Amino acid sequence: MCQRTVFLAVLFVLLGALPALSTVGGPDLEVTSDSVTIQSGDQKLSAGLADGVLNLQTPDGTCRFIINITSPSGWAHPLPAASSPKIYKSKDMVTALITYPVPNDRKLSLRLSAYPGVPVVFVTSGVTGLFGASRDYYFWSWDWNMDSYLAPGKNGPERRTIGAKISRFGYNNWVFLPGESGGLAVLTNGMVGYTPGKTGQAFINALPRWRFLRPGETLDVGFGLAEVKNADDAAALAKLAHAKKISALERLYITKQAKIDYGKPAPDWLRSADMYNGWYRTWSDEMIKDWMTGFPLIVGAPPSKEIIAKAHDAGMKVIVYVNYMELQNSEIQMREKGRLYKLPNEATPADLLDLAKHPDWVCIDSGGKERRSIWGISQDIPGLYSTCFHQPDLRQAALTQVCNIMDLGADGIFFDNAASVHECYGPKFDKHTHLDPDKTNTDECEELEREVYQLVKSFGADKIVMQNSGILPSHWAYCDAQMWEGFRYNLGSGEPVDTWSEMQYAAEEHADAVKHGKVPVILSYFSSVPKNHRREAALYTYAYTRLYGFLMADWFDLTKNQEDWPLARAIYNVRLGKPLGEAVDIGDVIYREFENGIVALNPASNAVKVALPLPHDGRLSDVAYKRELTVSKSKLELEMFPESGRVLVWDGR
Repeated sequence: MCQRTVFLAVLFVLLGALPALSTVGGPDLEVTSDSVTIQSGDQKLSAGLADGVLNLQTPDGTCRFIINITSPSGWAHPLPAASSPKIYKSKDMVTALITYPVPNDRKLSLRLSAYPGVPVVFVTSGVTGLFGASRDYYFWSWDWNMDSYLAPGKNGPERRTIGAKISRFGYNNWVFLPGESGGLAVLTNGMVGYTPGKTGQAFINALPRWRFLRPGETLDVGFGLAEVKNADDAAALAKLAHAKKISALERLYITKQAKIDYGKPAPDWLRSADMYNGWYRTWSDEMIKDWMTGFPLIVGAPPSKEIIAKAHDAGMKVIVYVNYMELQNSEIQMREKGRLYKLPNEATPADLLDLAKHPDWVCIDSGGKERRSIWGISQDIPGLYSTCFHQPDLRQAALTQVCNIMDLGADGIFFDNAASVHECYGPKFDKHTHLDPDKTNTDECEELEREVYQLVKSFGADKIVMQNSGILPSHWAYCDAQMWEGFRYNLGSGEPVDTWSEMQYAAEEHADAVKHGKVPVILSYFSSVPKNHRREAALYTYAYTRLYGFLMADWFDLTKNQEDWPLARAIYNVRLGKPLGEAVDIGDVIYREFENGIVALNPASNAVKVALPLPHDGRLSDVAYKRELTVSKSKLELEMFPESGRVLVWDGR
């Protein structure tokens, strides 16, 4: 250890930032005025204190790892470190912790670690939330040219070709990226991917790739780096690192890190549903008759006693849309646009929540300005502003609106934008007061959500609250269902936006919620998917939701094109009944049995043939394929396309 490192270590002890040290050989750590460098064996990694850039020194040169963090104005990068690094050394490890400010009131925590006997340098990064109904996302990237990579296979390392499009390799204990001399082993609890081009770029995402975060929560990803000769060496390093249970590689689940209060189960009618849907446009007798009838639940009913009654006569339950994260100032909107912005089937009276009458309800940003709604900016709605939930009369007005809705006979409410919200700095600039300054704006928003849940349930235990929250485990105590919007397929994107690894992660993370009687729901959009793949996309998504106790909706997106009507009717009419067991794996295929049928999923990138053991012989209708399959000797021989789903219904049921 050089004299400068010893001097800085002693200095940190004197400053109270460093406990007493004991070093026993092995990895080393050095701090200078502009960087922190950690070394383990031949692996040497430096982190710049000015920008958070990581430099890995290899015989092929230096790899620069740059973190790219999403923000409203584009990609953001760390600002200079907020304080001196904190250094820890013991016989078991050496670690440096560095904290960087990030634009938009966030921060990056960066931990560099190394362990005796493990010639790998480890990094754990965490970015705190952006807030304001935006999912946080970031990735590490570095220049690397390759046309294939190696990852764990059934019989050892397996080479996989990289295509012309951006690709994510899924969750693997390790990947080996070939270089000019040997290659790079990447061990991670996230996902490695690659962007081809003249100068290719490898990258690392967290798993899940993005998440809605509460104040103080972080989106974390850990990874280890080492230059090795081949994939076998990468596999050996991964085995060694996992045997030592190194924290940077542990898979993280919020539900396992905190004790979740799941509250009371959702009503039986919702838990036993096969699917739900939503409609924000004009409700008509024709729409109710032609498409809605038969659905257990429709989201977005207008606050109309007459229409709610018609929906009930058609045998469906309906819930009404509310949104309090952003509200409209009618005077500004009329002045700028000449007409008011109307939220989807907005609950009236609108003036109950008009910011023109309540300027103190507007959220104030860290610069003292009234915070415009991100949605309002993107859609050119000048009168839309973010709100401050510290204001008691705002929360009371919201409860009055919900009470009015329930008095109309609605079966509940759909609480849009129920994730974390922007912080409000009103008192700092004498704009308004906060009764409890120790609470965040998100804390106060969640208090309103609790009050809304209690109010809705006072109208009957069978009434529900569904939140559009991205599915936050901490919210289950005060809602019956939570939505993940844009799951698998999003508006305007014909390609899947969620990898199988992310879908597996979501199923595992929310399994306890399902067991406690809660209902995770997803909203997918299929109209942008290429016509020749639309059927497989819809069946894949539906099969996934039923495998794991979720519900699917598409907001009647499949009805946009008349050519998709047969597909829409086939999927909308499926009624599988109660599950007869849990999801079962057979090779690459996952399937689950229900009272009236079966769902099967092939998430693999190759076609498969599988024999499913079933309880009896008979014939099954292959939904959306217009054919029947025969079960013989209690086995179903099934061929499945790559990344495809199947929905099979017993004839006569």
